[in-house]
Amino acid sequence: MMRKRPVSGAATKGPIRGVRVDSYDIDGFGFATGNAIATTKKDDSGNFAVSLPASAEAVLVETSDGSFITEPDQETDPVKKR
Repeated sequence: MMRKRPVSGAATKGPIRGVRVDSYDIDGFGFATGNAIATTKKDDSGNFAVSLPASAEAVLVETSDGSFITEPDQETDPVKKR
């Protein structure tokens, strides 16, 4: 059985929903070295938890997708947003 290393954190930009969180091994310059080694979704509060392979050391955590409402513009209808 492969040991896993738990990682948790938060991704926030106001209230955000449906964000995908990918984790990548990185090279000496901080660039991803290949495909994601772990993927998860964050909850509506911005929190996420994922299990990385025990061999993972420094990783790049990237968020994508999802939607958010900016603090100054609370309009939820995209057509009416500034």
